[in-house]
Amino acid sequence: MTSASLEYVQLIEHERQQESINVLQGIIEGICIDGTVNLAELGLLLRWLDQHAGFRTRAPYNELISLIKGALSDGRFLASERDDILRLCERVRGQHDNTAADLQRLQIIIAAIVADAAVTQDELRGLAGWLEQHRHLARCWPYDDIASLVADALAHGSMDAHAQQSLKNLLMEFAPARRDKPGAAAPGMFAR
Repeated sequence: MTSASLEYVQLIEHERQQESINVLQGIIEGICIDGTVNLAELGLLLRWLDQHAGFRTRAPYNELISLIKGALSDGRFLASERDDILRLCERVRGQHDNTAADLQRLQIIIAAIVADAAVTQDELRGLAGWLEQHRHLARCWPYDDIASLVADALAHGSMDAHAQQSLKNLLMEFAPARRDKPGAAAPGMFAR
């Protein structure tokens, strides 16, 4: 293998790692956004674990997988465990322009929110908080559309069945997976 080929392989591997870390971070943020994690939401995290099981002996996956399995071992997902995982994701991602990574995370957060086929006020408040913390994404599609939708839904205070279905449909349009059943992910959603 030539030096240029080796450099290319290393670059691709780094980008794949960054993408998988962004996906994990989005899953964790999304499933925890309302303070509770249900089985359908947990399915996204378990799928990520399954798809990265082959990397369990390689850094940084060895540490991430260990943290996740530890967090899930007692049947609870504590805020401190979530924070430890997210802190490690941030450390692995490093400091660089995160616009593309944050848009990818937003997509995965949306997938986690709609994973259980329900959108709650707590999830909307959590998503509104995330959007506020990531205002640098303004004017990037679909940030503005999602922010407007969430603000409107929260302004009305409660959502009737029709409004909730409309909101869920729009969020699912943006989510990376079409769902025939709660918790199902599109083929290859996290594949690499």
